Amino acid sequence: MRSIIKKSEDYVCKLLANTPNDLCFHNIHHTKMVVKATKEVCDKLEVGDDIQEIVTIAAWFHDTGYLKDYSNHEEESKIIAQDFLSKKQYDPGKLEEVLNCINATKFGHKPLSLSEKIICDADVYHLTCKKYFEWLEKLRVEWEKRLNTYLSDKQWYNDNLEFLKKHSFCTDYGKNVLEKRKQKNINKNVEKMEVQFIK
Repeated sequence: MRSIIKKSEDYVCKLLANTPNDLCFHNIHHTKMVVKATKEVCDKLEVGDDIQEIVTIAAWFHDTGYLKDYSNHEEESKIIAQDFLSKKQYDPGKLEEVLNCINATKFGHKPLSLSEKIICDADVYHLTCKKYFEWLEKLRVEWEKRLNTYLSDKQWYNDNLEFLKKHSFCTDYGKNVLEKRKQKNINKNVEKMEVQFIK
């Protein structure tokens, strides 16, 4: 298990070393956080080696497609993962599950398998972090540069507050543990808006 995971890690790290500066959120730092979060969720759920292998590999590859197509990055990520893993003679059944996991990270996609649910929770782990607002600012800058999306501070924090409130975790660990951490950032977001925008 460790061999193909390590090969995937080495390949993706080398690939993402060429990430443009304007990808200041979706870069190697985000990828490593998702990989670490995947391990945390897998460990807490006590999943088997196969599931942990599949979701870890998917976590490494899930955002590689940003290097090719910002708006359709999941499809590009799947192509990159399939090409690499096929050349390594990776098990076809597991490969399909890796691709399904990458696809599950699409915004609005409903995860079906446990593996898909795990990576979906891991992909938004930043929502639970103490440095949530630092990650948020990186995403804002990235959207400005890549999507020409410019929002006022009030609109930006309001939109993100709505996202935090509407978002739901998928795994039991996400619902029982990560949700509580996310709630702290919801409260901080409300406080920030009250201080800055409510008179």
